Amino acid sequence: MINKKYMMTSAHVVYSEKYGAAQSVTAYFGVNGSSYKKKASISSYSYCTSYPSTPSTANDWAYMKLSSNIGSTIGWFSIGYTTKAKLKVMTFTICGYPADKMVKDTKSDVLGYRVYMYKDNSSPYKVTKYEIRYSADTEKGQSGSPVYNDSNVVYGIHHGGRNKNCNTSRRITKSLFNSLKKKGVIN
Repeated sequence: MINKKYMMTSAHVVYSEKYGAAQSVTAYFGVNGSSYKKKASISSYSYCTSYPSTPSTANDWAYMKLSSNIGSTIGWFSIGYTTKAKLKVMTFTICGYPADKMVKDTKSDVLGYRVYMYKDNSSPYKVTKYEIRYSADTEKGQSGSPVYNDSNVVYGIHHGGRNKNCNTSRRITKSLFNSLKKKGVIN
């Protein structure tokens, strides 16, 4: 969540090369095992228009508008951008729900699985124009997770792994930040 009604994620979470754009999306909040605290449907979403034809990290971002102001209840992260030099000295946390830790549970209220949030942190070892690269441990299923610092400011959207020792995020750049602001996604 980046304010009371909008959340950020990766474009590949809402758009699949095989299936196309998602027909509907439901977000679950406060998932712990087989239950959750809140859920909300997504009233609309948008992703980088270049993503389908060029599915690169630079184009792998999306935002969703929720059908309710759920952020007023659960809270949200700040979102920001800064220089490469400042990003290089930060420590980032990546949290999410890794698919390899999901356990099938037919009694679960969370799509038939028990899931738990995991997090790890590391400093970046490389920052490029569109990426923050780090060694923090992640797995499939954590795409779209926030990459945030100790002040709870999101500077990246987790994209995935480049290899077994390197994970990446779509860096929040000044141009992406200003585009989101112009569209009313962030205040």
